Amino acid sequence: MLHASRTNPLPPHDWHLILRQRNQLVVKWLWLVYAVARKTHQIFLSAFPEAAPALSMSDLVQEGVCGLITAVERFDASRGQPFDSYAFYSIKYAILRAIQNQARPIRLPVHVLNKLSKIRTVRHQLQIANGKPVSLSQVAQLAQVDREAAKLYIQRSRSLWSIDTPIHRHSQRDAPPLRDFLVDHSVDVSRHVESMCTREAVAELVQSTELEELERNVLWLKYGLGDGIERVRAEVSRILDVRVHTVKRAELRALNKLREVVTEDVSNWAELI
Repeated sequence: MLHASRTNPLPPHDWHLILRQRNQLVVKWLWLVYAVARKTHQIFLSAFPEAAPALSMSDLVQEGVCGLITAVERFDASRGQPFDSYAFYSIKYAILRAIQNQARPIRLPVHVLNKLSKIRTVRHQLQIANGKPVSLSQVAQLAQVDREAAKLYIQRSRSLWSIDTPIHRHSQRDAPPLRDFLVDHSVDVSRHVESMCTREAVAELVQSTELEELERNVLWLKYGLGDGIERVRAEVSRILDVRVHTVKRAELRALNKLREVVTEDVSNWAELI
């Protein structure tokens, strides 16, 4: 063991010696971590390809190092067991536990993952034996799982993608996220563009018209001329620290002034035509 008993604590220099020996032992057996992580990563990709983006090879190596440190601290040479066997199972357990807990955006219980792994293994074996796709009933029967339960397990194991996932194209370093490629069919693009153009035109009109500072601020905030966020009068009054009635009167005065400017411009255009 690489630790002292609680009744006989070691001096500080002995603790430093133990830590140095532990670190040396961890560095010596790092090759075992890479070997177990590489093999587990290959099995993981073949069994759960949809969860591959969640855990990379470096993540599994990191979890394996934690398992190796645990093995070094708990190993008891007096039991006669070789250290490599003890460390192997500790590393493998740490990596498998990390896969079960972190491989999916929404964590599935361990018993569900075990059932799902069994269902996929049976389906793969049947496809190899028959040379053709097999039905869910056959897989459920051989896996000793109810058909509806097997269907539910498969549905719950579908992959989930974050809208912030980068989409790599042609080895692009700064890849755009997935949300840039999603189309919102509930928004009328033509109306949205028309609204933006109208808001910009109104903003220019407000800037060019002789308005009081309060009147300009009220229009700017209420109709979202700066940030595109429309606000009610109560919210505008809270931002400007004035009464709601004052906001209403300032808005009406500003709209009347803008209406006069627009009417005058239309009259001038009519005379030119």
